Amino acid sequence: MKFNFFPMVLDLHGYDVNSATAAILNALYEFKQDEYNNYFDIIVGIGSGIIRQITEDLLDKEGYYWKNIGNNLAKIRVFKK
Repeated sequence: MKFNFFPMVLDLHGYDVNSATAAILNALYEFKQDEYNNYFDIIVGIGSGIIRQITEDLLDKEGYYWKNIGNNLAKIRVFKK
């Protein structure tokens, strides 16, 4: 049994589009299996915005509720379905 009581965080700094997509899908799978966390954060950074856009698109496509955290929109909080 895996005990993980700390909120999950996925940091996408330095990822390209393909790697970010794979990491997001893997994190969503792990999040779905997690019995203890009701949300997790994805750090998309500020950059050009493409990582933020694909993250938002994937979350919408997968049916997750999410919101931007912080003033600079560098972090997205994802909630359980």
